[in-house]
Amino acid sequence: MRYGNAAFNNDGTTEASVFAVKSAEDQDLKTFQEALNGADGDEWMKASEDEIKSLKENQTWVLVPRSQAEGRRVLINKWVFRTKTDSSGNLQRRKARLVVR
Repeated sequence: MRYGNAAFNNDGTTEASVFAVKSAEDQDLKTFQEALNGADGDEWMKASEDEIKSLKENQTWVLVPRSQAEGRRVLINKWVFRTKTDSSGNLQRRKARLVVR
């Protein structure tokens, strides 16, 4: 089971691996520029391209010029970058998501 940032076993004890995952999350990037300009910029670009490709394939949204959006609500979005690790803290993958605020 998982509740927020804590994971509990069926007997109510917590999993030690959660603390390793939490420390990796604390290092996640805050902006697209920060991701691209860092040491792993190429990997973050690939993760971002994968996210955009997925959104287009699933027809999640359509990008339109602001001039066509006149009189309509424009949704604001932001990039969220996450480094996924296993229970030992080893890198599994980098995940970029585009979310609506």
